[in-house]
Amino acid sequence: MDQINARVAEWCLCESATGRIPVFNGRKHAGHKVTLHEVLGLANVRGHVPPQLHMVGAQPADLSVGVDLSPTITAMLPQILMRAEDILREWDLLN
Repeated sequence: MDQINARVAEWCLCESATGRIPVFNGRKHAGHKVTLHEVLGLANVRGHVPPQLHMVGAQPADLSVGVDLSPTITAMLPQILMRAEDILREWDLLN
């Protein structure tokens, strides 16, 4: 779960699943020092990409690095968490 720069309207729930999550392509998608895409790129090089991946997040209004979640993302957390729980149930990892 993360902020996702999907270039869609703020408040949009964003998802991407196995095969659709790009590995590192030289462009930062999030404001963290190490992005999910960079981690997946290294995992790919080493031959250790997980068989199931599903990214759930939200499009923030501002992608700059900050300490706190924006009010927009904070308001979306219940929706993001419910979607993540649904996915884990589909994978039989949560009852």
